[in-house]
Amino acid sequence: MMFVKGYRGSITVEDARKLAEEGVYAVNCMCVGGKEHLIHAYTLAKENFKSGRNVARNFHFELMRILSGRRQIKDAVALCGTEQASCIAVISEKDFALDMPQDDAVLDCAPEKIDYLGITAVVQEKPCDAFFENSAMVELER
Repeated sequence: MMFVKGYRGSITVEDARKLAEEGVYAVNCMCVGGKEHLIHAYTLAKENFKSGRNVARNFHFELMRILSGRRQIKDAVALCGTEQASCIAVISEKDFALDMPQDDAVLDCAPEKIDYLGITAVVQEKPCDAFFENSAMVELER
């Protein structure tokens, strides 16, 4: 079972690192095009590590790479890092709670998130599909 929650505010890099050590992964909510997108990216990152196809040596960085659609880890971290975020998305295989205002609406797909990630090919009928396509493209560019 996957636990996915949204929160208002930001956390430091150190706090994000401590959470990741516990299997709780926080990213800038602007990189997430819905709960399903975050679960999909998490699953891909897990599969990459299992099969040895991961680009990043760190699972958290691999997750950010897939979410952002960036091959370069530093670019992915710059976009998906939590320190300058106004909201964060958090995923884990175990339940968790952070000491900040929970707001799952920050997980929703939004046009400003598409712009934030620089996604240009947007499907007009289903714009949220663009997040999945963006994540898939980074996997094809190996």
